[in-house]
Formats: sequence, structure tokens, C-alpha cells
Amino acid sequence: MDHLYRYKLIIKKLEELYGTLENLKTNNKNLHTRVYTDIKLFRNNHEFKLASKELPVLECQLDNDNYILATTNSLFSIYNNIRYEMQYSDFSKNDKKYFSKSGQIAEGETRVFKYYLKNGEEFLYEIDSLYPADIVHNRLVLSMRFGKYDSPAG
Repeated sequence: MDHLYRYKLIIKKLEELYGTLENLKTNNKNLHTRVYTDIKLFRNNHEFKLASKELPVLECQLDNDNYILATTNSLFSIYNNIRYEMQYSDFSKNDKKYFSKSGQIAEGETRVFKYYLKNGEEFLYEIDSLYPADIVHNRLVLSMRFGKYDSPAG
């Protein structure tokens, strides 16, 4: 799959669902999430190793230093000073107990997610609530895991 094609398809779908991507709805006092409609603006300040042709889609740098980067291929996270990396194809399931204990996507200022990878490892991240949380969990992790952006139908 061509990463530029996938990137454009993702951005198009996000614009259809959420409208303007510069000011996503959140319950956080300040929006810390940025969707890259222009990939030239991305600076890999946390020095995650992106695969060849992997393109940034979204990042969220919170005031508590927790950070997430979503790309056309992977998620990268710094959560409580621990670095995590996950390809979408490695996603196995989310921790439903952990998820329900920390509220719904629209509740609170931020949302914390805990995933299990196919190899048994964990992946944790925190992101702005509401639209940013929905984008990463539903529109990227789950959609990518199940090949939703692998064809023009998206």
C-alpha cells in the first residue's frame, strides 16, 4: 500500500467525519492534538524511528509530557516516561476493564488507552478527549487493523 495514498485517504475521511481538523472538539481546556494536513510541518522532536515512507497523521503533546504520534503505519507513545511503539497490524485488543474504568471517549479532559499487542506486550497512551481520542482509537487503530484504508472505498 502506498503510504501517500493511504495518508490522503485518512485525511479525507477525517475531514468528512470531523469537519475542520485544526480545531477538533475536546473536553480538554486546551487542544493539544494536531492533525497533519500538511506533512511538511511535522518535526520528529521525540526521534521515533519511522519506517521508510511512513507519514505522520496526528500527534498530541500534553502538558504532563505524555505524547502520542499516529502515522500511516504505526502508533508511537511516551506515557509516564515509558516509550511505546506499535504497528497497527500488531494490535490484538484493548483492555476493556482499563478502558471502562477511565471513562468514555468524550468524558474528562484526556483519555488513557491500554492495548495488548499480538506478542503479549502492552501499549499505553494518553490523548485529548472526544474527537482526538475517537480518531486514534476508532479511525486509526481499529480501522487500520482491519484494512479499512486499503482500498479507495475507505
